[in-house]
Amino acid sequence: MEAVAASSLEEAAYTALTFPLAMDELPGHRLAAMSVNGGEAVTATDTRIGEGLALARLTEATLERPKGVVPRYGSSINNLWTYS
Repeated sequence: MEAVAASSLEEAAYTALTFPLAMDELPGHRLAAMSVNGGEAVTATDTRIGEGLALARLTEATLERPKGVVPRYGSSINNLWTYS
């Protein structure tokens, strides 16, 4: 899979995990993130390009599918989104 440019990643909103996940547990082109913490913005790192990215503000009640990203494990705030 081809790496996604940082500029295109910054344009999309991302859903975060509610727990830390080691980067070496994430094969391929995927994001990992720390706790959402009440909808506050958090930071994620793309495992392919190594960029630190600000995530959009999130709420547990409302999640929107990020542009160019598909849910890997469903649509819950606890789930991981990956690039398609």
